[in-house]
Amino acid sequence: MKLQSNRSGAVTKHEANIAVIVLLRQLEADDRQLTACERDIFNRYTAWGGLPPAFNPDQKDGCWAA
Repeated sequence: MKLQSNRSGAVTKHEANIAVIVLLRQLEADDRQLTACERDIFNRYTAWGGLPPAFNPDQKDGCWAA
């Protein structure tokens, strides 16, 4: 997953959180630890509290709908 360089936008934070989930599943499947590069992906995780539009199935905002 390619992450946007601007980390401040809500959609960018959502993408970063999803990337962490995908990576965590891969690490668990491979039964291995993080690499230095992967640690940067984990450092971008922002939690979900500030991203309520991500969980709204009736979303009208085009950025979230995509």
